[in-house]
Amino acid sequence: MITRAFLLALLPVIALAIYIDGQKYSPEVFEFTRASENSLAHFFPLASKTLARDRQIRLYTKENLYEYVDGHAEFFISSGFNSLAVSGYRDKKQKAGDPPVVAEIYDMGSTGGALGVISQEASGLDAFDGAWFIGYKSGKSVMFIKGPYYVRLNIFIKDGMKTLYLLAKDISDNIGEIKTELPQFTKFPEPGAVKGSGGYVSNNYMGLDFMTNVFTYKYKRGEKKFTAFLVTPENKKRFIERMLSFYDETGVQVDSFSIDSAKGWKIQDKYEGVWSMARVGSEFIGVTGLESDKDRLAFLKEVVAKGGEK
Repeated sequence: MITRAFLLALLPVIALAIYIDGQKYSPEVFEFTRASENSLAHFFPLASKTLARDRQIRLYTKENLYEYVDGHAEFFISSGFNSLAVSGYRDKKQKAGDPPVVAEIYDMGSTGGALGVISQEASGLDAFDGAWFIGYKSGKSVMFIKGPYYVRLNIFIKDGMKTLYLLAKDISDNIGEIKTELPQFTKFPEPGAVKGSGGYVSNNYMGLDFMTNVFTYKYKRGEKKFTAFLVTPENKKRFIERMLSFYDETGVQVDSFSIDSAKGWKIQDKYEGVWSMARVGSEFIGVTGLESDKDRLAFLKEVVAKGGEK
């Protein structure tokens, strides 16, 4: 069976093949003079450390996106896709040959659209913090979202990730300061929240199949590091039933408690450790990584108080 890890490893190779194939098109279609009419083109730096950008930038719309991501275009379009710009980068001393770096910038129309795409594209990858909203990295790729933009960079040479990180920063700087907000992230308390650490997991958060549509945020308060998460289930009653049923079947102790009028649960998970969660309206916010019952309860009190703000 072909594993997801294997498929993810193939993505950079596929991207390069598609990029090279695209160079067969009539040059006037992709001249930079035309590309400059599209704001996405301005996000590509002319040079980044040892890299220089190809003269041509390729542009795609809903009508021709299939030419670049054949078989995957509908996924992007259904997520709000507006346009895509693609450019190659090569060493400044390299005069010919295939570009070792391919950069893609997608305008997904909204932060929600960009988040939906990266949550699928980056599933299972390591988080990559920077001056963007959410980022991920693999052995040969970097991807991040900033505002409505989803940026994906692939490199095809060994020991080139540092170069890729610098290019990612340069593109992010060119995009500039942009307000990137999702209402779910405003539900988290601000004190101690690590800037840029917000994340999203579409399913199986903490290995639990009932944990879907989960938003996460990392915290550092003094020497304590922990993670808060928000679950937005389609059916809150069904979510609670599935959680309690699962832990009852697996013999995990679950204790309930109340914070003002909010219901809470303490789960003594043998894999994730002890974690707690409270219901705030139609959503659930929990915390992992805090060993003390007192600390977890104090954090959830902040959550409940914030949920009650007008």
